[in-house]
This record gives sequence, C-alpha cells and structure tokens, in this order.
Amino acid sequence: MSDVPDITVSIRCVNDSIPQFRECINALLAQEGVTCETWIIDSSDHEEFKAICAEYDTVHYCRIPGKNLCEGRNKGVELSRSDYVALTDPDCVPCPIWLKSLKEQLDAGAGVVGGQIVPRWLAKPPYYIRESKMARAHLSLRSLGTDVREVDRVFGANIAFSKSALGEEAKFREDLDRVNGILIGGGDTEFCERASALAGSKIVYVPAASVEHQIPPRRLSFGWTLKRAFYGGVSRTWRGGRPSPVKGGTGLSLADMIFGGLFVVPYMVGQLYGVRLKKKGLGSAIGTPEFNERVDAP
Repeated sequence: MSDVPDITVSIRCVNDSIPQFRECINALLAQEGVTCETWIIDSSDHEEFKAICAEYDTVHYCRIPGKNLCEGRNKGVELSRSDYVALTDPDCVPCPIWLKSLKEQLDAGAGVVGGQIVPRWLAKPPYYIRESKMARAHLSLRSLGTDVREVDRVFGANIAFSKSALGEEAKFREDLDRVNGILIGGGDTEFCERASALAGSKIVYVPAASVEHQIPPRRLSFGWTLKRAFYGGVSRTWRGGRPSPVKGGTGLSLADMIFGGLFVVPYMVGQLYGVRLKKKGLGSAIGTPEFNERVDAP
C-alpha cells in the first residue's frame, strides 16, 4: 500500500491566534474518509507553531522568511506529496467531511474545488455586514446554496486542486494576497481565472465541504472595512481586468447598498493608487522599505 496520502493540506501562518490554530489542527486530525498530511508554512515571530506541530506525526512544519501569503501557498504545494492539495487558514475550522467532499469532486474530474465558508462571529457584526452578501465576500465568506455546481471561482480559505490537472498553473502569483503584511488580495481569484482557462478544467462548488471562518472584532470595524476596500482597489488594478460581481442570491438588499456606498470611494481611490504603483514598477516590493521609499518619490 502506498504511503502517499490522499490529499495534502497546507496552512500559511504568520502571527495568528494559537488557540484558533489548535482548533484548526484538531479539526484536520478528525477528518473522515481520507488520509491526509498537513504542512504548516510559518513566518511568525515565535516558535509556538513549530512546537505544536511536533506533537503530531502527520503535521509537518516549514519556516520561510517573508510575509507573503501566496509565497507560503506555493511552498506548501512544493512540499506536498499528494496530487491533491487543499488550502485553508489557521482561523478556519473545517467540518469532518471537508476533505472527503472535496476529494470526491476532484476524483470526478474537477481541476479546482471549494466549499462553503460560513462565519463564526467573535463579536456582534453591524447590520450592513451581517445582512450583506457583498460584505460577506469582502470577509472571504461564501455560501451558494445546497447544490454542487460549477462556478467561476472559489476562495483561498476553502480551496483544493489537482496538481496534475493544472500543471504549470498550479501555483499562485506572489505579488497578490497579503503581501508583506499589507491587505493586497486577489491571489485566489487570479489563480481560478488561470485554472478555468485551461482546456477541460472546471471549478466546482461543493456545499458539503464547509469550513467555519472565525471573524474577530477588528474585521467588523468601520476602519478595517475602509482599509480593506482601499486595498481591494489596489489589488484589482494590479491584477488587471474588471471587478467581478458578487454572485448568489437575488438582487441587492438594503445592507448591500449601505455597504456598497461605504466601499466604493476607498475602492476607487485604491485603484488610482494601484495605477501609480504600476507606473513605478512596484509589485512584490509592497510593504518593504524599498516600496515605502519609492512610492513616496515624485
């Protein structure tokens, strides 16, 4: 019998909550119906993640420099022994059949799969976040009903793919998504765009493959929402193309209109700022001393 697991899980850690990380690891160890290995890719300022990994035979540890989220994702793909690779975040709690449900659709021929991302609110969210599907997408939450269906993208907190199906496209752009601690995004969306362009490749939403995403109070604040919107605009300009509409549900609610009104101005300012970055030839340098020096130059 081969000792290669059915699927490899990769988790990128920086300075995340230790209790939430332990809960995530315990959920992965309780997965049903599959064999898996887990790689923790760590760029934190301490040794606690390493110590926790040493407690388990199937949880492996790798430290890398830098804070880029997609750099960590790519390292997990590189280290994986399985053809199937799943990604989640250290503040997520996968359900017991998460990996089994993802693997079933990969076995059926999907190139990329992902499932529900439901909130665990750690503080009471304001109305314009709680009731808005736009705000939920902004928080990387997703629920598209109870049917397995083909979609245009899935989110990085709940995604899996086949390396053999994607070939050279089974990697993430390292100048997108939480670059050097800055709220740049879009790495998972850009990954899905490339995957869907491959002949015969499809992206499938699997509702049974659910993870619970823990949302801390700071991400519900007005200031964080504006900051996230601004860097959403930067990311869109840097990635290229046009904004993708939030799909799922019918029409815009009052909460969507309130949230959209708050979001649109900082988003547009972020787009203009992104144009300035592109003209200066900046990308993966975002958040570094070189970036700060060059972006302020005339």
